[in-house]
Amino acid sequence: MRAWWILLLLSEMLALAPAALAQSSPAASPPPSFKVGVTNVLVDVVVTSHHGVPVDGLSKDSFTVLENGHEQPVVSFEAHTPSAARATAAPQSQPAGVYTNAQAVGDSDTVDVLLIDSLNTPTQSQMQTHRVLVDYLKTLPVDKLVAVFTLDTRLNLLEDFTTDHTALLRAVEAFSGRAQKSPLLKTQQDTGEQQKNEDEKVEFAMGLKPEYQGLADNLLSNLQQFYADRDSFSDSLRVRYTLAAFDQLGRYLSGMPGRKNVIWLSGSFPLAVLPDPNLKNSFQAARDFSTEVDHTAGLLANARVAIYPVDARGLFPESPSSASMSSGSEARGPQRIAQAETDDFTLHAEERMSLEEVAHATGGEAIYNTNDLKGALAEVDRNGEHYYSLAYIPSDKSQSGKLRRIEVRVRPGKYKLSYRRSYAPAQTSQQASGARSFAVLMEHSTPASTQIIFRLSPIRVAAEPLSAAIAGSNPNAQRPVTRYSIEYNVDVAPFVLTASADGVLHGRATVLSIVYDGDGHALNSVSNTLNIKVPAAEYSGFIKAGIHYREQLDLPAQAAWLRAGIFDPSSGRIGSLEVRFPAR
Repeated sequence: MRAWWILLLLSEMLALAPAALAQSSPAASPPPSFKVGVTNVLVDVVVTSHHGVPVDGLSKDSFTVLENGHEQPVVSFEAHTPSAARATAAPQSQPAGVYTNAQAVGDSDTVDVLLIDSLNTPTQSQMQTHRVLVDYLKTLPVDKLVAVFTLDTRLNLLEDFTTDHTALLRAVEAFSGRAQKSPLLKTQQDTGEQQKNEDEKVEFAMGLKPEYQGLADNLLSNLQQFYADRDSFSDSLRVRYTLAAFDQLGRYLSGMPGRKNVIWLSGSFPLAVLPDPNLKNSFQAARDFSTEVDHTAGLLANARVAIYPVDARGLFPESPSSASMSSGSEARGPQRIAQAETDDFTLHAEERMSLEEVAHATGGEAIYNTNDLKGALAEVDRNGEHYYSLAYIPSDKSQSGKLRRIEVRVRPGKYKLSYRRSYAPAQTSQQASGARSFAVLMEHSTPASTQIIFRLSPIRVAAEPLSAAIAGSNPNAQRPVTRYSIEYNVDVAPFVLTASADGVLHGRATVLSIVYDGDGHALNSVSNTLNIKVPAAEYSGFIKAGIHYREQLDLPAQAAWLRAGIFDPSSGRIGSLEVRFPAR
């Protein structure tokens, strides 16, 4: 089942009137103080000296927080260091047949995620990075929680959070033998082929009479425009795939406590494709991805995820463009060589800027232009464990959705600060963008989302006779089938509810279950949209009880995986989970 098909299903569901009701039982406690739209803004701040050493021992009074230039009172403050970290609690075991998307990381203050990026990294750099990464994993403290993801055209979970570093090493070593060429990243061979084709056009023009020079120049301009448009399209796809992966990673990490440091081993990532005055149409290939990057950076910052981009290419080698331009064809005169060198210098500067921008927006730090990748990883690991958490309630109560700038100051002393630089208040509705993300997160083998925590219980009801109608969206599901009751127990604290004039809080919840075969083909599904109505006086009871919901689904004998998801259209938050289907 493709994401577009799931998105179509969700669109139809959200357009229909809700078919079920979720309401809490009466609560004896007094009415809670329920304030719509008032939310604490949490800012994690890493403070280092000018030598790059973490600074501990600062107090709440050392910090000043400003939003759009206006000072905000800090209502909560906490210092985090490895020595002061809370002990990691043992994960709570679930009864047999019950599954949850809650991550078993206990109360850890900080966890690390390694993201190995082959989409944006040249193949030769991948091999070097994998060797360094293996050496780095051998130096981790025994109780360090680490997870490893990979990125090609999608996000893949290589190894979930564990302190078993032997398992991490096995997973990374196995992956290291499968370095792959990015389908969208331009290689030295691609650049050389492009320059060879341009040389042919220049040489052709050199042999023409003056009256035909205009035709030759036009042929060269058209060829260069074609390459620029093609490269721009590839860059757009890379940005789309990369941001989708970070969106999923943010949702995966959202339900976990504390700060999450993502060490992103990458090569380059474009924030924009700038107009090129040397092209026939300077703006045709231009692209600006800043809005999409800001949206994803906000989601990551809200999930307390800091991105630490590490340029996997190390020290920049000789420019592939200028190297190939310096010899070979008589068409490669000084002017073309100088232009190629200028283009490469500009590209490298833009790539460094993009890494810095992503890190800056999420409270991380970019590391590039170094061959000491192992040392860089150790520095990120060290600095990411020392941080201060500050929370404030914005004095501006409006919910316009406009980006708000955050500034943190520390006194006394001159320090380097890393923290999220902005946020956008929750929109009235995130239905459209959230529905698209929900569709992707309901695809087979996609990492789970923990923005909404729930427990799932698939319970066998009975084998169905051939004459019975199929329960689910696929009336042509292959028989024989077995009917299951899919039961949900949902934590409703993340849901956004809107108060009406009569004091009733309203919201909606979309529930979707899909069963896949071993090859990832959808076999059947069932979905519904629940209408939430909770009297304000019963809100505390609603939070304690959560939503209990069940739906029936017929599973063919080929069923291998059950994927379940919860979506709150008002906030855009998602919970998802996939389990290997139990033997029947």
